[in-house]
Amino acid sequence: MAFLTMVLNTSSTYLRNRLFCKVILRLNEALHQKITALTAMGRRLQADQAKLEQKVLKKTKELEEKNARLQVEMNTKGRIAREFEESELHRPSLFEHAPLW
Repeated sequence: MAFLTMVLNTSSTYLRNRLFCKVILRLNEALHQKITALTAMGRRLQADQAKLEQKVLKKTKELEEKNARLQVEMNTKGRIAREFEESELHRPSLFEHAPLW
């Protein structure tokens, strides 16, 4: 800020224009550094996002496979239970043909 005050108080137009150019060049350099830093940060964020998306896809695939296995297991157990119930319905009782002593 002191530099800018000095520029504004300079009586020579040539010197004032040169000082303004220096101010503009400094601002330009500062903006360039900020843009470079933000661009690098954006690239890092994109890389992190891609990694997270891969993790989500991998976990989703694992959960779908686990769900499919559990569904098959549940269907198998249900089928076995139904077959057992049906076989029990048609099976004669042990006591129906037992001799009565």
